[in-house]
Amino acid sequence: MKFQSFVIALSLILAPSLHVAHGQTQANDADAARIKIEVEKRLAHKKNHVNIELRNGSKLKGRIEQADESKFAIREDKTNQRRELAYGDVAKVKGQGLGKGAKVAIVVASAVVVVGVVVYLGIRNTDYFRGGIRIP
Repeated sequence: MKFQSFVIALSLILAPSLHVAHGQTQANDADAARIKIEVEKRLAHKKNHVNIELRNGSKLKGRIEQADESKFAIREDKTNQRRELAYGDVAKVKGQGLGKGAKVAIVVASAVVVVGVVVYLGIRNTDYFRGGIRIP
């Protein structure tokens, strides 16, 4: 009887943790699929210079050279070594440089500054009373 109680108690304790482990596996598969899509998109658009964050916390910088169903290869910037990475080992893939939104913001800010300077100089150099004041 004690053995059966022990088995039941153990199964009640372990059952939720097995379900959590199964959920994490599905989440890792979804993350790997997301990383694979991002890598393929970057290769297709020739934007292959990336910052990669691995699941173990390390970071890499380099260029994506090729990709297949289960892994992709990058050439690291610092060491110029080729390294193959499984999609499941990668936590995040980000492009290097400024994003599209940042570039648009820089252009808009520059245009606002130019227009502001032109308006300021126009107001400053205008003399409304150049010919004197005429009273009819």
